[in-house]
Amino acid sequence: MRAVLIFAMTIGAAIFAEEPAQPLALEKRLSEEHLRAVHEDRERFIRERKTDHILKDGIFEDRRVALNVRADATTLPQVLEAAKKANVSVIVFNGKAPAKTDAGDPLFMSCSEDGAGKLDIASSGPAILSRKLCFQPLNDRPIAADCRGFQICGCGGLDNKFMLEAFLVGVFNKYPDEFLGAADAPTDLTAWDRAAAQRSCCCVANNAAVFPAQSPAPIADCYALSFTQVSTHVLVHEFNEKEVRAALMNGRSYMAHDWLADPTGFNFGAANLLGTFFMGDSLPYYVGTTKLGIFSPVPAHIKIIHGGKVVKEADGNQLVYDTSEFGAFRTELWLRVDGELRPWIYSNPVYLLERSYASLEALKLPMNPQWSNVVVKNNVTYVAGRKEDEPKHELDIYQPKDKKNAPVLMFIHGGSWRTGDRSQYPHLGNMLAEKGILTFIPSYRLVPAAKFPAQAEDAAAAFKWVVDHAAEYGGDPERVYVGGHSAGGHIAALITYAPQFLAAQNLSAQKIKGLICISGVYDLAAIGDNHAKTFPTDEIRKQGSPLLYVKSPGPRTLITCCEHDYLSLPQQAKDFYKAIKAAGTDAEFLFVPEQNHISEMLNITDPNDLTANAVLKFIR
Repeated sequence: MRAVLIFAMTIGAAIFAEEPAQPLALEKRLSEEHLRAVHEDRERFIRERKTDHILKDGIFEDRRVALNVRADATTLPQVLEAAKKANVSVIVFNGKAPAKTDAGDPLFMSCSEDGAGKLDIASSGPAILSRKLCFQPLNDRPIAADCRGFQICGCGGLDNKFMLEAFLVGVFNKYPDEFLGAADAPTDLTAWDRAAAQRSCCCVANNAAVFPAQSPAPIADCYALSFTQVSTHVLVHEFNEKEVRAALMNGRSYMAHDWLADPTGFNFGAANLLGTFFMGDSLPYYVGTTKLGIFSPVPAHIKIIHGGKVVKEADGNQLVYDTSEFGAFRTELWLRVDGELRPWIYSNPVYLLERSYASLEALKLPMNPQWSNVVVKNNVTYVAGRKEDEPKHELDIYQPKDKKNAPVLMFIHGGSWRTGDRSQYPHLGNMLAEKGILTFIPSYRLVPAAKFPAQAEDAAAAFKWVVDHAAEYGGDPERVYVGGHSAGGHIAALITYAPQFLAAQNLSAQKIKGLICISGVYDLAAIGDNHAKTFPTDEIRKQGSPLLYVKSPGPRTLITCCEHDYLSLPQQAKDFYKAIKAAGTDAEFLFVPEQNHISEMLNITDPNDLTANAVLKFIR
């Protein structure tokens, strides 16, 4: 599949033509009439909330963090109760974190504060990071040289005469969240944008629940108000302290004024042919444009900011933007309440890297020397057909020298069903054969010249040829594995689970010793209209989805996906794995960190490559 198509969907947003209204004065915001209108808008956001348009990435879970919490033994019960009510998963205490007493409590982490207002949350706890993490308030102080991020805002408080007067007349008790949210104001982010242009520099919210001593009456639960006002959301692979610290350190996070609306489900990322990348990630250079995608669970006013300037804005649930520029890109989401635009979400940046020698080297195919213990035979016809289809009805053979009864792998190439060829895979064939695996790599007819399911029909015919001829090349015909990458993973899974393809060759999936799917596609409905020309109707998508054929146990299966895979593929991999496991199949699942959809195949000959080692271990 091609990453450049991942974000190519209908943009549910109209270009914003109306000039944003000027912020209301605080006195006006604190009027009961306004607070009631804001409350009604918040209830409307709940009704409008939806996430079905947001493709699941299958990689991260969104966890809410309360940062810089001040507490002691007497206030800890309030902290815990407030955290549970606000669905806070992580509490970062200012100072030493208290001991946990309940397994159901949020994750406790420690931080320390120095006189410069910097928070070092990497200085204690079991997962010490190698670099200092400090967050500096956005104020008039000079930017610290080791500053890794900024506190964009806090939870508000009764800190001026208007709020104190409104508190006295009881408006606070009617609308506490709206009341404290009245102090929210747009923040000058010039310093942040300037710092982010030079280095990774992220944003957080400050949850220090402190209210002035001159408050006219005690606030019963300042922690609950703080935790529902603002928070920092981290995206983590697994929920543990190491992952949370890494997310905060590297900007895999965003901050939100949660009191306005629940932001969970918000997604901001970038995609090109290499894969999909999220907040905090750096995209390797690739020729052509990169698509930025913002997806919101609530209709919002969406801004894309580059170099401190808004380069695109629109209203709606999503916005897609093509760019060929380099640098840090971030997004802001604003909500209109009682006619006024209010800040809701600030994302951390994604970084589009400039063209460099290292980035160009990383995109080169591996060298393909002739390995001395491998015999290669190219352009072997596996099925007869039309003359113009002959090059696509051939396969290449990589044979281990002087080896008998070797395990056999037929590997199907990727390329979005429209591109790609066996000629791109000598590095893979040589590597596998050198390890003692007889490897066959077929080509197949491509879209649009050959409509689907011609690709699966060709793969089934190639499998028939491999079964019939494996012994001639030193292979064991009773140990034939089928695998593929991307579209090839889809085709391999389809001919394994959709019986009609092998049945046309008088075979069944019982002849498949094992199935290897590397970043494959298993539910064509999950990729929407991104490949509508290949799979134009719902019925064709249904017929071409391996997931829908899983009814009974299949051959042993290895399923892999990578961190920067194309959007939805990791989630599809997990869904397919769960389905075949539930059907009784012996299956393994491998998540490969750091790799993208293309690099996972370019790097597969590396001796330390996780994917290669998993494949070699699987073929036994």
